Amino acid sequence: MGNIDEKRSQSGGIAWPTQGDTRPIGVGGRQGLAPPTTQGGGYLNVYTPFKPRLGGLKKIARDPRLDELRQMGLHATWQRVAEEIGVDAFLAMWRIVDKEEQWHHVKGTLVIPLRHYASYTKFQRNQFINDLFDNGLSMEQIRRRLLTAYGETVDSSHITRIVKKHRI
Repeated sequence: MGNIDEKRSQSGGIAWPTQGDTRPIGVGGRQGLAPPTTQGGGYLNVYTPFKPRLGGLKKIARDPRLDELRQMGLHATWQRVAEEIGVDAFLAMWRIVDKEEQWHHVKGTLVIPLRHYASYTKFQRNQFINDLFDNGLSMEQIRRRLLTAYGETVDSSHITRIVKKHRI
């Protein structure tokens, strides 16, 4: 190795400082008698993984209105709905439903006709079948896609009935 005071030039040679010379020595980014600043840029030399505090992450406070719904005797299922979607969304839904007088019962409750959730998933599956058929897939290709996407084995005759309903 050479002298620690030596500076390399762009041409690969060495630029030696002269006595009393205060001009920067070297070329480009290697100029200067003062050492480069230690600020900014580059990658960190040390990677510190994230470690949550011993108590875990701070829990979000439970909405006190959930306790009010329980205290007033609201059915446990509706309490779970309120907790899942949030009390504000639940109260908005409740106000909308309550405006429909056809669902008011003489006992002071609401009787809400609501289809089974499976009817929605069946609707989605049928839409999927129709989209595949519209894109020119054969019955066998549709059957394979249904098995992959929904885990269902559907007869070609059933697929044909679904597509015919879609065409009408």
